[in-house]
Amino acid sequence: MRVGYEYARASTVLPGATVDEVALATSGGVSEHPFLFSGFLARPRLCAALLLSVSKVAGTRFYVPAAMVAKTVRLADPVVTADGRRLRFESFAACTGVYARADLLDGSIDDGFVRTGTTNVDFNPPMRDALALVRDSDAAHLAVGDDEVTLATVRGSVTERKVKLPDRWLRGFAEVQVAQAAMTLRFELGPVGAKRFLSTLARTNRRGDWWALPGNGATAIVSKPGPGAVRIAGLERLHLLATHARHARALRVWATPDTDRPATAWELDLPDTRFTLVLSPEVDRGFSGEGNVLRDLADPVIVRIAEEVRPLIDGRGQIDARGLATAADIDATTARRALNVLAASGTAGFELASESFFHRELPFDGDALALLHPRLQGARSLGRGAVVFLEQGGSHTVAAVTGVHDTYVVRRSPTGTSCTCPWYESHQESRGPCKHVLAMDLALVEVPS
Repeated sequence: MRVGYEYARASTVLPGATVDEVALATSGGVSEHPFLFSGFLARPRLCAALLLSVSKVAGTRFYVPAAMVAKTVRLADPVVTADGRRLRFESFAACTGVYARADLLDGSIDDGFVRTGTTNVDFNPPMRDALALVRDSDAAHLAVGDDEVTLATVRGSVTERKVKLPDRWLRGFAEVQVAQAAMTLRFELGPVGAKRFLSTLARTNRRGDWWALPGNGATAIVSKPGPGAVRIAGLERLHLLATHARHARALRVWATPDTDRPATAWELDLPDTRFTLVLSPEVDRGFSGEGNVLRDLADPVIVRIAEEVRPLIDGRGQIDARGLATAADIDATTARRALNVLAASGTAGFELASESFFHRELPFDGDALALLHPRLQGARSLGRGAVVFLEQGGSHTVAAVTGVHDTYVVRRSPTGTSCTCPWYESHQESRGPCKHVLAMDLALVEVPS
């Protein structure tokens, strides 16, 4: 008689502080729902408050388009990743203009890691109510499984099940990681300065454009830009930071290189935890509509390298581009572009604190990646025959690309790339390349230089 076994998961290597551990798969064993993590919260109230903040971001729409009737938003689906040292809880606002992440670090959780992995659950009212009631005197136990999260206290136990992530979130997850990887630290506040800034933030409810202006040990929120100021698009999108002001040990502010309309990240350092909010450049501009990862996705060489290096990042909580380049025998720029592709497929996130990527697996079919990026899909649908090279040599390339309604001219030089299409006229390169530029890039793969 032949017996077949179906394993609940793949065997993995769990990174350790001094030595890696092997987590072998079983055919289920005594547990129908094997755990990624099962342990007690060492800082119950703070950890519960952070998870509640991540859930609140997921349940908020900071921008409602004029054509959309405002309605209650049900989405509240944090993504949870266990990497053997920390738990990460990530979410997006319904408009995908705000990304939130709570990192529960070594000192905030007991050593309850079983293996690495990622899941996503819907934090419904019972879970949010339970989180709101957690106190420091509670023995709060958290269990993260492949398809559920359970919080247990003296008041009872609440379990939330795995749900399907919205496509807009998947696109947003790709773009927000690329945006963070391009950011630089603009300024940092210590405990006193952070608390003062967050206190001012909590009292400021006016809408419109504002700037955070550091100076003389304090940071002011001003209505006009000044030297060193960082623009805040939608001040109300930062109010959740003030919720954790009394625990603040530091506040670091990061921004993309764009001088007028940067994406920004606000990283709050807390006892044994971190809370990060990333804001899109405009309130009405979600990360799901950005396209800064499209050039990497359109390069088949980079896509192939990304697949080759994928095993090197499995289960890793910190992935440095230089280290990956050395391990894979490629240059650092290629390694960073490969990590961008992996981020686009839901396989890598980015952590500003260490300026490195981290591994996680979103519940997402990588083969359907192009379907989530209409511009890339549109570029491929144009076909090789739609591109006619008018000039190609040295550092300059000019091509005529026939689109659906017209023929457009794409020019590339050392100073940048342009297209005569309406999309480029509206956005230039602030939201990634248009489909005609991508079509030229795809055609260049087949044309010798």
